[in-house]
Amino acid sequence: MGNDQSGPPPPPPPPDPAIAAQKAAAVAAAIRAQQEAEAQAAARRARQEAEAQAAARRAQQQAAEQAEKQRQLQLQQQQAAAQAAAAQAAESQRRAAAEAAARAAEQQRLAQMEIERAKAADELTKARAQIQSVSAQLASSQAQTQAQAAAATVARTEATDSGQSVTGHLFTDMGCWNDTPDRAISGGYVGTPGTDSYNTSRCYDLAKSRGHNIFAVQAGFACFTGLDMRDNYKKYGAAPGACSVGGGSWVNHVYKINSPEVVIPHDVPQYSDWSVVPSLFGDFQTQASNLLKSLASVDTSNPAPYMTALDTDVNAIRDAATIQKLKVLNSQNIEEATGIFKTATDMSGPIQDSKNEAENLRRQISLSSGQNIGFEKNLLPLQILVGTLVGVIVLHFVAGALLPSVAASTLVLLALASGFGAAVYFAIHKQS
Repeated sequence: MGNDQSGPPPPPPPPDPAIAAQKAAAVAAAIRAQQEAEAQAAARRARQEAEAQAAARRAQQQAAEQAEKQRQLQLQQQQAAAQAAAAQAAESQRRAAAEAAARAAEQQRLAQMEIERAKAADELTKARAQIQSVSAQLASSQAQTQAQAAAATVARTEATDSGQSVTGHLFTDMGCWNDTPDRAISGGYVGTPGTDSYNTSRCYDLAKSRGHNIFAVQAGFACFTGLDMRDNYKKYGAAPGACSVGGGSWVNHVYKINSPEVVIPHDVPQYSDWSVVPSLFGDFQTQASNLLKSLASVDTSNPAPYMTALDTDVNAIRDAATIQKLKVLNSQNIEEATGIFKTATDMSGPIQDSKNEAENLRRQISLSSGQNIGFEKNLLPLQILVGTLVGVIVLHFVAGALLPSVAASTLVLLALASGFGAAVYFAIHKQS
């Protein structure tokens, strides 16, 4: 077979230990790198998963918060709607209750008004009956007065300046009282020294002709006459040392006429300020306030029937049942009343008619046909109240037609002042 030699290959040469070590190190490094890469990838995946979970939780929390807010908003809206409905229901109930109370109050007011009207009508009937009774008594007194006057004339003692005292049936000596230029007796005086002297008897005749019940002789010639206004003649004090028939210098010898008294069959309260009556026409604007205040005292505790009759007639004219006399009198709205008074006086015809009616009433209650009455305090209130009633009725029609927009209380105030003035004028100032 030739020269070929067959047999196993020769063994490889043994590995180099250094190379083997390097290879082992490289393999170990690759394994470590792969492990680190896998660890990092796992860490990244873990972080991403954690972040995703956190984001999911945040989103879930936000959604929950939003849902809670929405729920709270809906709850608030429901509560507001419920409160509004409750408030509306309460307001409806309040209005219904208020309307019911108002209706009840109005019904009560109307019922009370009817009661007051019925009472006033009853008082008016009684007052008119009393007026008729007084008129009858006054008529009966005329005959008695004339008989007394005739008897007194027979018994009269003539007075002179010689010092003879004057007593008897005609007048009473009230003593001597001081005087000043601001006269204590405001009715005026007559007499001129040395030419026309007045003795006691002649001064009495003058006072009687004027319807006065107080007269005085001063300095032997001057005669003063007037009405007994709460003893005004005593204003400046007594002068007992200078008292003699005929008086003296600035000294009045005062006498009071013994007029027969007319008894009114019921209580008529006295006015609280009689001094304003003589000056009513001379100083209307300043005195009327005091006058109305004094009138208010007439029926503060127990209204007199004549003032009740006045109220009833005013209510019948204007259907103003709520007008109460005391409210009108106490209002003291004198400025407005004075302005209306000036306007109303331009209508001379109706006002003159009211004065004529007052004059007729005055004549009807005169004590004699030839002379005016010498008023006593208990008769003057009746005369004034009767005249006031007539003046209120007539002037209320006049002022109501002239100024329909003026409050009814103001018109009553005007009418009351005007009617009172008319009555006082014919009772005091028109003496001749």
